[in-house]
Amino acid sequence: MLHRSAQSRHSLEEYVYYASITRREERVANEESQRENETASLKSLVKRWFSKSVAERPAQHVQEANDSSQKTYTEQATEDNRIPALRQAVNESEWEDASRAARIVGWGNVAYLIVTDILGPSAAPWSFAQMGYGPGFALYTVLGALSAYSGWILWKVFIQLDSDRYPIRNYADIFLRLFGPGMKHFVNVAQAIQLVMVLGVVILINGQAISQMSYGVNGDSKGLCFIVCLLVFTLAGCLVAQIRTLQRLGWLAHFAVWLSLLTVFILMGLVSHYPPNFDAVAATFGPQWEPGPIRTFAGAPPDEFLTGGTGCKHAIGDQGQAKVK
Repeated sequence: MLHRSAQSRHSLEEYVYYASITRREERVANEESQRENETASLKSLVKRWFSKSVAERPAQHVQEANDSSQKTYTEQATEDNRIPALRQAVNESEWEDASRAARIVGWGNVAYLIVTDILGPSAAPWSFAQMGYGPGFALYTVLGALSAYSGWILWKVFIQLDSDRYPIRNYADIFLRLFGPGMKHFVNVAQAIQLVMVLGVVILINGQAISQMSYGVNGDSKGLCFIVCLLVFTLAGCLVAQIRTLQRLGWLAHFAVWLSLLTVFILMGLVSHYPPNFDAVAATFGPQWEPGPIRTFAGAPPDEFLTGGTGCKHAIGDQGQAKVK
């Protein structure tokens, strides 16, 4: 749920004003947290990391915020009869706590998104192998620098416009405050189309992986129906998608990081003992593709190496995913 005033457009100066108040409160809360950590034991720190409860920030509100923003919803209900009666007893600080809880994120969540969701344990190495190690390193370095610059711009915009009263939850909120409601609707539609396409590709790729595993190492098992494989991954994703806040994603992020490391070690062992899955290659490129020698390239692969362009598209897709996440 959003604050009633966060659902309408206000002046840019008002967004910047309340963002400065929130940044000041965050600095005060960070100083208090550092003082607590200096005297906290290792056991209490570990318990805090894996705690499911949302930590409440001390009520250190700046004096400038003690104006109209401190009115309760009971008072605002007399001015606007559209507010449900159930929300009339909710005061401003409780709305701010709810807004803050939906935007809590730690370093573990960031590591999870970069290591497991954006790059992945197998997608980035595959792109390196298809483009050649030299061009792959150069392309990922350039795209990484561009992603860092884009992230810095987004961080500056977020710091200047996000507040507990008017939280930024997506790209559409940014475009609403900078360019108006028309751009907000355009960004919402465009990003929805992009996410549907990305989701479809992810379901197909992981469904194919489940299907290949169901046939066994030698491919002599009967295997699962491909549609069933797609449904298995889709239903598993629906269960994880029930997590509504970034803080609740913390335990999953820690688990996913270690699971990705385990996947890397398993892949290192498998590729040294088993050949590539030529059946999957034949299903993708046609039956004329027979088993052949494994080749790696320090520079760019030859012109007849058809998957070099696909590896480049994977690398560019990783850079695009970094902005979406």
